[in-house]
Amino acid sequence: MQAIGTALGRVTSGLLADQKTARSQPLSATFDWTVALARTEPMTLAEAKTIARSPLPVLAGCSDNAFKRQLLVVLASLPKRNSGEVDGDLLVTAYRGKLGGFSAAQLAFLWDTVLERCQWFPSIAECLTILAEWERDDAAVKLQERAKTMVFWERQSRFDATMAKLASGKCDQADIDALPESWCRVAETRGYLWLNEDGGYTLRKPGTAPVRELLESQQRAAPKCRHCQDVGRILTLEGEEVDCACVPVMVAA
Repeated sequence: MQAIGTALGRVTSGLLADQKTARSQPLSATFDWTVALARTEPMTLAEAKTIARSPLPVLAGCSDNAFKRQLLVVLASLPKRNSGEVDGDLLVTAYRGKLGGFSAAQLAFLWDTVLERCQWFPSIAECLTILAEWERDDAAVKLQERAKTMVFWERQSRFDATMAKLASGKCDQADIDALPESWCRVAETRGYLWLNEDGGYTLRKPGTAPVRELLESQQRAAPKCRHCQDVGRILTLEGEEVDCACVPVMVAA
């Protein structure tokens, strides 16, 4: 098996194209993943927002010659369940018609998994089942995850600063009116804002009981969850309020 895996590795080693290089330059309105991946400077917040919202680059399909070589290696390594099945070029054509559109990385995962897991040459349906297990983890995915994390924590920092300002009573009505609706709902739940009959929000005075009791309880004990501060709700990348991951744990407790 090791010799087969080594041979297959030599076959697939040239399939993954080297990352294109480009001179470092700011990300422009016309987003280019090649430029983004080649940059060495830290991302700005504006660039992180662009990367976080941009669709990932489409992975190029494997070439016909490379696909045929890989398939023949696997075909020579595993017996077929039915020796009377279509063989040779017809078999290659049939499999290429269903699997040829996948990228080199996906097919490398497929054939490696087949050699390790299968005792017989797999059907197309079995190949598609294995391909469904593949998870993309190339440089573009990692860069986008870093960008999403940067945007998320910047938004979370602004959210925390806003909640602190509301709790202290140092927020003008114009600032409150400019807040996102989801942020106002959180502030109203925490006791920082009043929800008026007309649907608007006004500031509670810091001396009122709900705010005072909340501030005292926060001072008595540090929050168990640093993400939601034990409120149970956090903000997504788009600024929407959702349940924190700690909620099922808190409910169980």
